[in-house]
Amino acid sequence: MNGLKAILYGTYVVLTLLLLLSAMKIFPPLPQEQEPQPIPPTDTTIPTPPTPPTPPVQPADTAIVRKARTIGRQGDVTITLLWDFYSDIDLHVKTPVDANEIFFGNSVSSRARGYLDRDNTNGGRGSAEHVYFTNPPRGRYSVSIKYYAAGRDRSGLCTVVVDQKGKTPQVFRINMNRIHEKKHIVNFNVE
Repeated sequence: MNGLKAILYGTYVVLTLLLLLSAMKIFPPLPQEQEPQPIPPTDTTIPTPPTPPTPPVQPADTAIVRKARTIGRQGDVTITLLWDFYSDIDLHVKTPVDANEIFFGNSVSSRARGYLDRDNTNGGRGSAEHVYFTNPPRGRYSVSIKYYAAGRDRSGLCTVVVDQKGKTPQVFRINMNRIHEKKHIVNFNVE
């Protein structure tokens, strides 16, 4: 029993010394509990990803741009899809006017002054689809392509050229592999 009294007395002495030393500020003060900070309201809008910078036209792309400029009519904005394999690939261009989409099922947007004047359904060497705009309304446009139907070839490389007057043409290369596959190519602004 005496051993237990000695341990309790020793613990009492140590705690008393710690309290005295703490009061003398030899030990740093114990951390204080802080009041919880209010959580700021969250923004529920989904941010629009920034448009990537326009890639410069590479020397190898110069011939592609020249070829695209020979397809259909040229406008203030011209989008051309090129491919050389036997399958039906469709060009889709969404306009800022009521999110109207130009493609084979809606080849004219009179409000956006946009026209699909080339629609290839067989594919093969030199295949192209082409949309052009005369005096297009300002806003954000979106370009995508869709693998509509397979022909003799099941997959292949497609090239999309976006050509705006006064700007460097943009050239994109995309592999298409599956029927009904739709791939977003680029968003761009008309100012």
